[in-house]
Formats: sequence, C-alpha cells, structure tokens
Amino acid sequence: MLIRENKLCQNTTFVDVDYTALIQKKCDIIKQTPELRNLLNEVTAKTKPENVLFRSQQYVAIGCDLRKIEKLDQLLKAELNIESCTILFLAEVSLTYVDKQSADALIRYGATLGDVRFCLLEQYLPAGATHPFASRMIKHFETIRTPLQSIHIYPSIADQKYRFESAGWFSVEARSLWDLWSDDRFIAARDRCSINSFEPFDEWEEFALFASHYFLLVASNSMTVKAHEAYIEASNLTHWGDSNELCLGVSQSASDATYSVYTEYNRKYSVAFESQLGVISQYGGYGDSNRLQTYMDSAMNGIVPEPGSPLPSAMSHRVCHTATTFLFRPTAEFFRNTLVTGGRISPDRALAECWFLRQQGWDRVEDLPVPLYRHSAIAVLDDHGSEAVLIYGGRSTNGVIMNDWLLWYNSTGWTIMKSAHDHLSARFGAVLISDGSGHGLLLGGMGEDGTVFQDIWEWSIDFETQCLNVKLHTLPHESPLTERAIHRFGASATRGPTSHFLSGGIIQGELLPVDYDVVELLIGSPAIVKPVSLQVPHAPIPLLIGHSSLFTNEGLQIVGGGALCFSFGPFWNDGIWSKQPGYPTQHHQYSRQTHSAHEESPLGRPNSTLATRIVGMNTARKAPIAVARSQDITAGTFERIIHRAQPVVLEGFQLGSCTKTWTAEYLKRVLGSDLPVVVHQSTDQVMNFQDKNFTYVTKPFGEFIDDIVDGQKQYLRSLSRSAPADSPANFASDYSTIASDFQLPSELSLVMENFHSSVLRISGPVGMWLHYDVTEIAFNPSSSARAKWSQVMANVLCQIQGRKRLLLYPPSDIKYLGIPHGESSSSACVLNTDSSQDEALGKTSPQDVTLCPGQILFIPPLWCHTAFPTDSISVAVNIFFRNLDSGYAAGRDVYGNRDLQAYEEGRKDLEKITRRFQRVPAVMTKFYVERLAEELRERAAGMRT
Repeated sequence: MLIRENKLCQNTTFVDVDYTALIQKKCDIIKQTPELRNLLNEVTAKTKPENVLFRSQQYVAIGCDLRKIEKLDQLLKAELNIESCTILFLAEVSLTYVDKQSADALIRYGATLGDVRFCLLEQYLPAGATHPFASRMIKHFETIRTPLQSIHIYPSIADQKYRFESAGWFSVEARSLWDLWSDDRFIAARDRCSINSFEPFDEWEEFALFASHYFLLVASNSMTVKAHEAYIEASNLTHWGDSNELCLGVSQSASDATYSVYTEYNRKYSVAFESQLGVISQYGGYGDSNRLQTYMDSAMNGIVPEPGSPLPSAMSHRVCHTATTFLFRPTAEFFRNTLVTGGRISPDRALAECWFLRQQGWDRVEDLPVPLYRHSAIAVLDDHGSEAVLIYGGRSTNGVIMNDWLLWYNSTGWTIMKSAHDHLSARFGAVLISDGSGHGLLLGGMGEDGTVFQDIWEWSIDFETQCLNVKLHTLPHESPLTERAIHRFGASATRGPTSHFLSGGIIQGELLPVDYDVVELLIGSPAIVKPVSLQVPHAPIPLLIGHSSLFTNEGLQIVGGGALCFSFGPFWNDGIWSKQPGYPTQHHQYSRQTHSAHEESPLGRPNSTLATRIVGMNTARKAPIAVARSQDITAGTFERIIHRAQPVVLEGFQLGSCTKTWTAEYLKRVLGSDLPVVVHQSTDQVMNFQDKNFTYVTKPFGEFIDDIVDGQKQYLRSLSRSAPADSPANFASDYSTIASDFQLPSELSLVMENFHSSVLRISGPVGMWLHYDVTEIAFNPSSSARAKWSQVMANVLCQIQGRKRLLLYPPSDIKYLGIPHGESSSSACVLNTDSSQDEALGKTSPQDVTLCPGQILFIPPLWCHTAFPTDSISVAVNIFFRNLDSGYAAGRDVYGNRDLQAYEEGRKDLEKITRRFQRVPAVMTKFYVERLAEELRERAAGMRT
C-alpha cells in the first residue's frame, strides 16, 4: 500500500497485532530488508510498553494475544488517539482460528470504539459441510492442526451478518468473493479481461469453487456512514434457499438415482460417449497427475466390453475436447460413430486435430479450421437425413475467444458457416441443445471478462445455403430462478427422450446448489426447469466439474469429473451416477477395459501374451496411475524434474537416426553377426533374480537377434567390452559403430556432465524382474546447506525401437515388495495374478507407462521398476548419471546397483547390536530390539523428503 497507494496512505498508521513471537519475526524481516525499512519514517527504538515491538510514523507492531481484550485496549489507546481516528479493522482469515467466545468478544470490542469499520475475509459453507469442496477444505485445516472454528457456528453469510449485528454494529454487508468478482463496481471488466495476459488461465470452475467458499464482510458502527458506502451494497441475487421450486407447480423430484463405484482411473475434462449399446467409453482428460492418452470402456450389467480399437500413437493426449456421437442411425451391432474434436494441451496450446471412431477403428479426419478447446458441439440431422456435427465458439491458441459456427460432414469435412446474429458475443464453455434437427438453443458460456453470460440464443441452420441464423431468445417461465438454473459455464448437456438434461458447471455470482446440479429442461410455454436429484444413500455427493453426461437405455449417466480444491487437495468422482426417471432404483455392475496408444513397431509383432497378463492383473490390487508426461523440456525444467524425484516421460525429442535405422538386419550388419554377447535366457514370461529362472549364455549377436525375432525369451544388457568385471558399460565405446546413430538431447546435458554408465538393452518377449537401479543418496556435511538433489544418481531410459511397458513403485513401497535386506531385487512378480501377494501389493502405489520409440523415461533414485516389451522386440539405451562427492558404495560398482555405503555399513552395525544381546533372554531381546526398531522408524518418519 505504501508503494502503490502512497497518497491514500497519508495520515494513516498501520497497526499490526499478532502473537508476540510472530510479530518479532515480522520486525526482524523489516529491519533486515532495506526495501521495507526505507519506506518507514521516524523509526524509534523499542520502548515501553514492551509489547510494542516496532514503532514508526506509518507502522506499529504490537505483540498481543487477541483473546486478551483489556490488554489490547490498553496498548491501542497508548499508541493512538482513538477518539479522533477513523479505524479500519482488517481480519484476513485469522479470526476463524480463534475460539467463538474470544472472536465474538473482539468483534463486540471493535463496535465500542469511535468511528470504526470492520473488514472480515473468511471461509463459509454455502452448500453445507458435506459439499465436496467444503469437506476437503475443512479436512485440510484439521489435518494441519488449525481447525476452522467459526465456520461451523456461523456457516452462512446470513449467520455472519447476524453475528456482527448482534455485537452492536449498526450496518453490515457481506458478499462472496465469486459474487464480487462479477461486479464491475468492485473489479472493473478491463481488469478481469487482463488475467490471461499475466498467465494462461483455464481453471475457471476451480476458481469459482474457491471464491464461492470465501466471503468479504464490512461492518460500520456509525449511524451516518453505512457499510455499503465504505464498501459495495449487496447484490440483488435471490438466494436459492428462498424458493423450493424452480417453476410454478413443479417441485424437486424424488431421488431414483443409482451409483456404481469404479476407481481404476480418475478422470476430469475427458469425454464420455456410448460407443456401442450398453458400453460407455471415456477418452482423454486429466488423471491423478497428468493428461491421459487412453480411453476406457465401461459395460453395464456385467457384460464384458468387446476389445476396443487401440488409440493411434499420433492421437494427442488432451483435455477440454468434445466427442459427438451420431445417435440417429447406429451401425451394425449398435456401434455408434463418434467424432472427437479439438481440446488443449495447455491453456495457450489448443489442438485442431479431429478423429473419427468407427467400428473399424480410429481415423484422422480433417483438422478444425482453427485450434479450439471448450467449444460447444452437437449432432444434427439435415433435411436429407444426413448426419453432421455443429460446433460453436471456444478458445483458440493464446486464449483468443472464437465466435464462429462450423459444420462437419464426413464426406466434405469442415465448413465455416455464414451467420447472421443480433450482436452475439464470442464465448466459450457454452451449451448447445437441439432435438437433432437444424435448430436449437445456445445457453450460457463465458466471455473475455470472466463472467457467465445471462442470455439465451436461438439458432437455426439453412442446410441448402449453409447459413446459420441466430437471434436472442427469451424462455417463457414463471420464476426468475429458472434462467439462473440454465445460465452456466462448463456444464454438460444431453438429450433424453422428451427433454434435455443440463448438469454441473458454474453459475454467475454464487455456488450452484447441489440440489440443482442436474436439471431437466422442458422447453415450452412456460419453460419448466425441473431439479433432478442424484442423492443416493451411502454414496458421496458428486462434484460436477469436468464431468460428462449422456443418455442411454439405462437413463441419464453422469461420468467422471472432479476438481483440484485449491491447496486443500483434489476431489474425484469415483463412480457413475445413473438416473432413470420414473423407474425404481437399480444398481448396475460395470466391467472395464482400458486402451492405450498403439503404433506398429518396425522390429516385430505386438507381444499379446504379456499385454494380456497385465490387463488381467488381480483387481484386489490398486490400479496403477499413469506416469506424468512433459513436453518442451529445457535444461532448467529437467533440473526441476530431477528435484521432484518423480518419474516423467520426456516427449518431443529427436534421438537421432536410430529410431528409424536400428532394425534387426541393420544391427546384425553393422555390429557383426559374430560379435559375442552374454544374454539372459529364460523359459518363463518374467525373469526372477531371486529364483534364477534364467541362465547366462554367451552366443553370437546374430544368433541372439534371430532367436528373439522367433519369439525366444532372451535379454541383452550390455557390459563393458574392454573390462566387463572392472568397468561400467559405456555404450559410446562399447558399440562405437552405431553410437553416432544415437544422440542424447542437449537439454539433458546434466546427464552427461554427471555420467556414470550407459547400457544397450535389447529384449525379446520376456519381462525384467522388479528391482531398483539407483542406490546413492547422501548428504555431505562438509558441503554448503544447499540441497544436494543434483548429486543423486538417477537414469534416463531412451526407447529406440519397439514399445516397452514399465510398472514403477515409489521408495515408500519398498516394505511391500518383498526385497530382502541388503539386496535390490524382489522375488515378487507383480505381473501375474497370484492372489497370495495381494495383501502386500494392495498397499502399493504403482505408476504405469508404455514407452514408444523416441520417448525418454526419467527414473528417479530408489524407484523399483519392472519392464516388459509389448512388441516382440525392444531396443533401448539406458544412461545412469551421478555427481555425489561422497556416499557411494565402497569398492567397484560396475552395474550401478550396489547400495549406499552408509546403508551397507549400517547393516554391519545391526550385526553388532544383535551380538550385544547374546546373553540376554530371548523375550527381553525381542522387547528391546523392537524398541530400537520403533525408534528407527520414528526417526525415518521425521526426516524431510
């Protein structure tokens, strides 16, 4: 304020009151920061009273427990001439941590002073404590041991206003932050429009959820100056609680919804469509940590879905796209053709590509004229009975909001339609509804200023001239709440037999109540907007953000969705809600198959045996989440990836000519068929290092290649050709004749600067045992205090030919993976369905990835992993890197798989500890050893990661 609004701060003193210890820290910061200290005039040394820790003309710091009102009153009156001051109390999310009696006492005290305003920013519960966002928020503060006190006593804005009025404040006004955001008097439209210039932004629903759970209150104790004169008067919104009906004579319907749980994959901002009768397909969207390049089929009533078409590898992972299903004429076996359009990789990277799903598989069709995401799409039937897709609006690259209407036929592609309209404003996130013919309505959406449109537009298509007429439309209705129920952003709409269903999204100025999350819209005179209840006993309340809706023979289906609830954590809808109006409750069972990106390998056929085994993993275990993916990597972002110590697939790099030239014949010709190599040879699908179900065999390289092409289970992990027993492998020198074909991207220069070894891996259809490669994590006490993350050994796996699937387990899972003490390989086979392992493996948190040629997987230290090719042959280059000054395993570490020296020495100390109890009775020995073990566990739990 002193910098930005200096004139406004003339004759103003800021008084900061907090606990003494916190105030002292603030004062120390001011004294040590010239930029802050130089803003203050007439700074005096700390004098009596001792609670005044800092005094200047503009700023006074007082250490005082706000619960001690008398002491606070003494300190304020000693420092300020309160009777001649105009006072503004500011409490920004602070009183809520104080017990009710003390907080209310402070509010009453403020009203007794002279000319006072009280400004309070705090959380509240617009839809109760069970709302998904509210429950996450409450749990978060309880977890960090700062529970919200007043939110349960004063849960609504009306309660908070009464709280102040009953404490003696003459005038009180309060509004939610989301309500204030939409008010030009509080935030100018030009300022709202500028948000995208600071940072590409597309988290509107999550922003609205947050802002709808915080309110700003201003109270005045003056008879002449009311709160709204110092603030802004309350909005004229009619609260939802003021009416039990949305339309005259139509009340909320009784719940006949059902709920079916599935937890295989969390998804939001994906699309869902009925690809064939009784099968719901979901494609793309966000998962737990990244965008998903998969689609999942869910079949109702226990029917196992037929294997779907694999996604083409060129089909980009995306969010905020559309999937439009042709509902009019299903093909043979009730397969429904579906057009997927647009989407985005990031808010400033929209996609134009379009894909058409037919019974024969996915086809790339003509791109959109411009990249789009959050556009509106609907299927229409023209005058001749031909099916088409109509698209309106959306955002394009760099956040530009579009106002075009596009029409797509499978035979002719896209046409930008000529449109005539009465000043229709460009928008995104709107809803198109239609009965399937060439006319319908456009509802809601958001404009450049970040507010939800409150208008309705009627559109009609002239298919002969391919022109579109748009005119402002008014729905006749009996209640002002009707239009508020349908003016939404980010909603999903679907057509039922006689009506339309609108679900989720956000509305202007307030939180959309749970009871009105889904409404049935019957267009007529008057229009009827009928709430549809999704409440199911013992089922969670869904958060209808980023979800999809569709209507099937089983009724209305609500699929997927969720939100990141600010810093309080994510909430996912882990089920399917099904609503069949007029029918009794029925619970559906869903069987699922997940399909990933696929491309043909130049080295061989798909390895169907292993792929089937993975799909058939025992369902008692957790389904793995997808490994995060990242593009546009720089040296700086790669360093940050290493620091986060999470596996990441690095995409968009060129690894040299090897991804094209390293065929089986090329490798034999250039390396030489007679080159002797040592390979692992097994008869099992997965090798096990503990059981040694493989043998080491020396054979000519050409024979090895021929064997794996023929499907034999063999695996080559290259060794140093000059000194295999003494030196780590170095691909560049060990295989110099092909080394120049491979190029590590310059953005990963940190790898070569801290090089340890590089390995050529060539595998037939056999899986690798579960193990961890990287073993060195150390802290050098003689070094600086800066974190030594850059000194930790890790590795990058560069996939050259074929596809390889990996399961990775974080270091915290080590106790469940059956790795013997002092070793780094597990006897557990996580790829089979052995139920005896489920109790332990059910507690793990695996991550899953399929590497395609040209992709690089960063594997952090201590992440256990197993690998298996999904094509008959896999070729990769694996590079290990480190730069620890100390802490490596003692002696030679040829393979880079020896444990940390401190760990090996610690195990020797365990032997010494055990020997000390040799003469102690067994019962006492067990007692004390378990106490020591518990102390070690406590120390481990207290270590910062």
